Amino acid sequence: MAENANIRRLAAILAADVVGYSTMMGRDEAGTLAALRQHRVEVFDPAVATHRGRVFKLMGDGALVEFPSVVDAVSCAIEIQSRIHALGTPGGVTLRIGINLGDIIVEGDDVFGDGVNVAARLEPLAEAGGICVASIVNESVGHRVGIAFRDGGEARVKNIVQPIRIWKWHPEDGSAPRVSASPSTHHATARPAPAPDASGGTEAQHLPPVLAGRPSIAVLPLGALGLPRERALMADAVSHDLIQALSRLRWLAITARGSAFRIRESMPDPCDIGARLQVRYVLSGMLDLSGNQLSATLELAETTEGAVIWADRLTVSADAVEELRARIVGHVVESLDIYVPLNEAMQARLGGSDRLDAWATYHLGLHHMYRFTPEDNAKANALFERAIELDPRFARAHGGLSFTRFQDSFMRYVPDPAEAARDARRHAERGLELDPLDPFVNLNMGRSFWLGDAPESAASWLERATRLNPNYAQGFYARAFTANLVGDEPTVSQGVEAAMRLSPLDPLLYGMIAAKALILAQTGREEEAADWAERAANAPGAHFIIWLIAVACLGMAGRTAEAARWAEKVRARRPDANQQHFFSALPMRDPLSRAHFGTALAAQGF
Repeated sequence: MAENANIRRLAAILAADVVGYSTMMGRDEAGTLAALRQHRVEVFDPAVATHRGRVFKLMGDGALVEFPSVVDAVSCAIEIQSRIHALGTPGGVTLRIGINLGDIIVEGDDVFGDGVNVAARLEPLAEAGGICVASIVNESVGHRVGIAFRDGGEARVKNIVQPIRIWKWHPEDGSAPRVSASPSTHHATARPAPAPDASGGTEAQHLPPVLAGRPSIAVLPLGALGLPRERALMADAVSHDLIQALSRLRWLAITARGSAFRIRESMPDPCDIGARLQVRYVLSGMLDLSGNQLSATLELAETTEGAVIWADRLTVSADAVEELRARIVGHVVESLDIYVPLNEAMQARLGGSDRLDAWATYHLGLHHMYRFTPEDNAKANALFERAIELDPRFARAHGGLSFTRFQDSFMRYVPDPAEAARDARRHAERGLELDPLDPFVNLNMGRSFWLGDAPESAASWLERATRLNPNYAQGFYARAFTANLVGDEPTVSQGVEAAMRLSPLDPLLYGMIAAKALILAQTGREEEAADWAERAANAPGAHFIIWLIAVACLGMAGRTAEAARWAEKVRARRPDANQQHFFSALPMRDPLSRAHFGTALAAQGF
């Protein structure tokens, strides 16, 4: 009988729902279901797992998730909504999220109670793409999540007698100083404009050193729990490996081992460490040996408010020490490459353009660059140009301009693609003059050769990029895509595998998957190619060239109805799409492969 008894406990409940689900299903049922599956695999489920959540109810258009901590629930919601916003609502999937902290009743795998009911009622009150939380949630998280909720006033919700005070956040709000959560507070206080100094400028020129310039980080020595003394030394060895690997990232300043290793606190305070070491970020963690499992818990915090912006846990068998060391390094490098720029862009949006230095302007440019639309590409281009005005010797900003001008040419965003291609090469060359060891600049130099149908030259620069940073996922992806042009199947497969292992949430994930589809199609494995191509087309950020790959691969596999569906999407997005767009972007050398792709595209009217 005890086994069947209900369990009552306090928990944080997250309720998520897809905006406009019925309309989406009525318009394109198969496409909507595919987009939702991809969203769960690439965005929702990884965030829930990272923040220790448990999905206890999954509906067609939403989910209910239980968390042991309200900070975990809010952090998970912020990660999901920020990721969707950064990628431009991939597949048309936009969520509303409501969060409550309350009493729940656990019965088997299901959860009931007011904690669940209130969360479900809060969700419709959120803005599309935003979060709505109860007042108890806002008060509980305090300064620990790096964002500030806006007071939404009191709301009456169905089946709840008393009105509920609600608080809201949307990714466009960014993060900000928190306001009082007391009942007497009805409106968030606006951030004052920067005051001019005696020279007539603003505080933009006088930001504290820790907040100005390129991002900076300290890697603290990992703690060791349950490890025998002879193996506890591995914790320091892993931290040293991380410092060496991160020192290859030209966009990140890293504190030397001698200073960082002086701090050996079991519960380090990020704000205190930031002040002592003058860094914007702190990476800490723990190695834990439990039974026959060895785990690493990792946490990245910013040092202005101490908010955790990324955390993860890796586990291997107790005897797989070297495997864990390699996984930690690769995982940390690529995760920082995603989450630090995302946080920097969020802070830059809050600061106002008159307060941004060259590095903040550059990171705001990255935010727009990875949204892969003509409008965002133009915004990114302007921001990179502004960064160069602020610092004429900023190699990375030239790399960014090479990237955006490549996109202008590759995607035919501009009337003169040839001029854009020349600009892509010119800015990459200038970036190399300023910093020949920057992997991002080398990557863009290699990409510029795609546009000139010179894959052999491209390959040498891309190989150099991955030598400079052996954990550079986008470098391995670009090598794989280039190898596709000459039908080099081993290099494509190895590059795609490495890229997806290093960065499973990369902004260019759609391209990694598409590269695999292309080589499978060229080697006669049409059915596999079709599966990979459709997966690429459904991935966040996929553009019309990727959709054309899906049209061709599905057609080759005889899946004409699915090919026709993607063809309709291509025409809706890009009415002038044709084979010239496809083969200008993907100048395959093999005549037979070109003929097969051309025939498949022609069958759908391209």
